[in-house]
Amino acid sequence: MKGEYIKIYAENLTKRLMEFAKEKGYMDEMMLDVEELNEIWNKVAPEYMVDAVPEVTKYPIVSIAWACYFGMGAASLWDQDWEKYSKVASLYDEIRSKKGFDHMDDYVTEDIMLKGSNYEGKFDIEKREKINSFIYEAANIAHTLIRKENVEPQSEQAFYIFAKTTSIFYQLGVSLALFILGYKYHKVTISSEDLKK
Repeated sequence: MKGEYIKIYAENLTKRLMEFAKEKGYMDEMMLDVEELNEIWNKVAPEYMVDAVPEVTKYPIVSIAWACYFGMGAASLWDQDWEKYSKVASLYDEIRSKKGFDHMDDYVTEDIMLKGSNYEGKFDIEKREKINSFIYEAANIAHTLIRKENVEPQSEQAFYIFAKTTSIFYQLGVSLALFILGYKYHKVTISSEDLKK
């Protein structure tokens, strides 16, 4: 039952976030996806949880939103020089250690995105303010959905919902950065004849 419950919650949250991102012009049809970046989250999610879980009570929006900033940072570095950053022991520690967990949003948007050569002409101070506003609003949407679940605080169920939420926000961050950088999904139709060539 727990697995099915979390799956339904994740589908609802993802659908709501995608609608909101489309409304704000940050997404086309679906979240963008990169296998190497999915592997990064699977590897570093426990590190993120160590930093985020203690913040949930006082700063629930931050504890959710910062996963999105980490996703944007990871996707930005992937685009910039994956040969270099794929060798880093912990990409999360690489990003968080520069200014600490509390200021990871500033580090990602200022030092990685505003100053990043791969963002030239694609990201500026005005866009930074808009993306920050979007992420905070998105985290508020998630927080509201979590509260509507009426789960007991600090319970196992609450942990799993929070963990799934941060995973979705990481994916949202990856998608946002790639979208800003100009990546798009293109539908490709391949016939069985094409596969034989």
